[in-house]
Amino acid sequence: MQKMNVFIGEKNPDLIPMAVSTMAVMAVLALAVYFLSMLLVKKRPAEAASKAIAFRGLKPVIKILLMIIGTMLFALLMAEVSSGDRFGWIVFGFIAGVLLIQAICEIVFEFDFKACIRHPVSFVIGAVVTAAVMAVFMFDLAGYDSYIPSEASVNTSAVCCYNLQTSIEYSKMEDGYRTYVNADEYRLDHMYLTDNEDVIKLAREGVAFSNMVHSNQMNFINKGNSAGEMTSQDDVDRASFVIGFRQKNGHTVYRSYYIDLRDEELMNAIGNIMETKEYKEGVFVSLEAKPEDMVQMFATTGLGYQRLSISDEEKEHFLDGYRLDLMEQDFESMKNEEPVCMVTATDSAKKSWMYEGNETKFFIYPSYSRCMKILEDMDVRLEPDYSKITSLSVSRYEGDDWFSADFTERDRIDEIMSLCTPGTFYYFNSALHADKNRDNESLDVSVYCDDIDYSDSFVFGDVKIPEYVTGSMTKSE
Repeated sequence: MQKMNVFIGEKNPDLIPMAVSTMAVMAVLALAVYFLSMLLVKKRPAEAASKAIAFRGLKPVIKILLMIIGTMLFALLMAEVSSGDRFGWIVFGFIAGVLLIQAICEIVFEFDFKACIRHPVSFVIGAVVTAAVMAVFMFDLAGYDSYIPSEASVNTSAVCCYNLQTSIEYSKMEDGYRTYVNADEYRLDHMYLTDNEDVIKLAREGVAFSNMVHSNQMNFINKGNSAGEMTSQDDVDRASFVIGFRQKNGHTVYRSYYIDLRDEELMNAIGNIMETKEYKEGVFVSLEAKPEDMVQMFATTGLGYQRLSISDEEKEHFLDGYRLDLMEQDFESMKNEEPVCMVTATDSAKKSWMYEGNETKFFIYPSYSRCMKILEDMDVRLEPDYSKITSLSVSRYEGDDWFSADFTERDRIDEIMSLCTPGTFYYFNSALHADKNRDNESLDVSVYCDDIDYSDSFVFGDVKIPEYVTGSMTKSE
């Protein structure tokens, strides 16, 4: 599991056992390498003292391994720097790569420039093996990408997408360290979907797309495209989903698929999955929150924080309402709404809680009627207050160029902000925005305020942008 550790100066953990065990392992490895080296020195022929490779039998093995790795890298490099016939450049990279590795290895092995064409048998074997390895990846000859377990063989499953519930963080404390846990891996480990029909449906669509790419690989490459570019450059149509299948035989299989977000049937399948209790329990760590985990609480609508001072009874009341609202939320609400408020709770009262404690985020939607009522009773402002914004800047990148426009007029600021959504809220479920005007997302709105300790960046989203905004943008030097 991918982790990032932050050392806490005030809580230095006892590092002595860790240091001793690490040094012991290093000492054992050093001794093993030493005795192996001594054995090889004794086994080495005396006449090999001046040779590049002491054991002749290793030369073809080393050359073939280097040929596979070096040629694939060279072919990929040629494909990346090309602007036309990518397949032709891959073929050129393959030919040039095997010849280059052959020449370098033989010259180094023999200390002779004339040796670059020697040992043609190992050269041919290396070239054939390299071509086979490249073909396996390019055309999925091993069937890895097209594998789908049968529904009857799957016990439970898990689904995660980078562009769904993006702002939820997963962390824990370990011996004075705050450890961040990778979101995808956390969800794959904690989600146990029992109805696998819709999950299999997503997998079949992903495999169909993968098979289409592999079967037409030559055409895609010749047009200057690859499967990766098709999906990453046109991500308004497809998003990457990682699916884990826990099979009844005890094995767990993970696969990544690109799913068409404009396909109504597939979106219905995604919606069915996201509405399940198992999905929500695997994603929303906030469902496990307890009043004792909420020592400090803050609320924000995207501009400034409001500290909440409430009793344990009120915290329990908030958690009960939040759990009910979240479990009742349907897919239409997730798709058509953005959160209007984010409540952050921390389990440390210290000023440096971000380093010494865990935090839990609660994203509140307009349809969360219980939470909205509870927050209103706490006098939490649920309508953003933009009156303290003194100026704002609208900007975007076009290639390598940066365009921007600044606004200080009160009426312009109010009109622009009425069309904006805090970026954290807008991108919370960005994979569900396929039917929205995604062109507006290229515009970033930055605000400048007096006496505000926090400000999100803002996005226009699916609205009509006033012409004076785009018309007044100029290229920054």
